[in-house]
Amino acid sequence: MERNGLADADSRGGGRPLRVKDVAARAGVSVGTVSNVLNGRKTVAPDYVDRVMQAVKELGFLPNDAARTLRAGSSRVIGFVIAEQDNPVYTDVVRGAEEEAEHSGGIVLIGHSRRKHDREAFYLGAFAAQRARGVVIQPYGDVAAELGRLRSQGTPTVVLDAGRSGWGGSSISMDGEEGGRLAARHLVEVGRRRLAFVGGPLDFLAVEQRVRGARAGAEGVVPIEAFEIPDMTIEEGHGVGSQIALRPAGERPDGIFAGNDLVALGLLNAFTQAGIRVPDDISIVGYDDIGLAATAWVPLTSIRQPREETGAAAVRIIDEERREDLPARHLQLRPELVIRASSWPGRSAANS
Repeated sequence: MERNGLADADSRGGGRPLRVKDVAARAGVSVGTVSNVLNGRKTVAPDYVDRVMQAVKELGFLPNDAARTLRAGSSRVIGFVIAEQDNPVYTDVVRGAEEEAEHSGGIVLIGHSRRKHDREAFYLGAFAAQRARGVVIQPYGDVAAELGRLRSQGTPTVVLDAGRSGWGGSSISMDGEEGGRLAARHLVEVGRRRLAFVGGPLDFLAVEQRVRGARAGAEGVVPIEAFEIPDMTIEEGHGVGSQIALRPAGERPDGIFAGNDLVALGLLNAFTQAGIRVPDDISIVGYDDIGLAATAWVPLTSIRQPREETGAAAVRIIDEERREDLPARHLQLRPELVIRASSWPGRSAANS
């Protein structure tokens, strides 16, 4: 069969599989140029990249990743292990990682550990078997041994958790204590004197940091009551909100710092159903500044994290460590308080 004056691949050699040289012939470039384009190298002129990708599309060429992995010693896969699969924060983090990976021909594959160590170990083992280009993990359990094995085979690792930076690889974290301080200080500044934190588990490192920062932000001014929940979901927030609503008005907290925005939205829903006015009766500050925060029925004050930048930075670290023998790096990103109506009447979107 002829197409655009050229023979289709299945007529070459009695139906043999397409090869890189077939793509090179269709594009009018060298085999080396095709290889460079398919491996994501940035040294190829844009015009050649376009010609190669057009030829790939026309021929229906599928690169042999297994062969490429044998030649290169690693695959295009960047493994991403997430503990909190229902948290929209990590949708944005992964999006940032995917966009950065595209620049170097990488593919991000996600494993959800569901806060179970055996699942964390399973995914890390699977990415090791695939000779992943690198691995990013939001850890729940102690996976230091598994990450050590990955690094011993030359696979860079990035942990999204400053408290685990002693594990030997690179890490990226948000300054959770600063986020907690910002939240508590803001609640005190708007006149709240009975503060509460709703989140958990309280021994989860990221939660510990936020609580510690909140207590520091309110130190010497007001105490903070802690409501521990097993998972930071809308349902758990709603449950705690319903319990708080049963208290007499003078015994309720009048300012609440929620462990994340999902919990804050659950609290807001419960208070609305109970006839408790937000922020007139109770101010609420969330954490993460997910998309729903700004569009909630009472727009939510929140601690914003640079989510997509976190994912992009993790991939950049992996690619840089593969190109050069660099020591582990530990980046800490700063949060930002975004003030909306849920904490301060009359203030809808001003940043502190």
